[in-house]
Amino acid sequence: MNLTAELNHHLRRVLAEMRSAAEVEDREERLQMMDQAIEQADHVLIDLVPTVSAERAPRLASLTPR
Repeated sequence: MNLTAELNHHLRRVLAEMRSAAEVEDREERLQMMDQAIEQADHVLIDLVPTVSAERAPRLASLTPR
């Protein structure tokens, strides 16, 4: 799977979880679900997207443009 497709897959899943969380009536549960989804999105972006000041290479470093 290329980088764009993998990002799309993971971030769409996170957005679906956020949508589900938004429908929960209990405020504490809703906030916990949103926090988990945000953490997941953060993890996906850190794991997959290369940065200039990265301490380690992204998992898909071999897919960076030539």
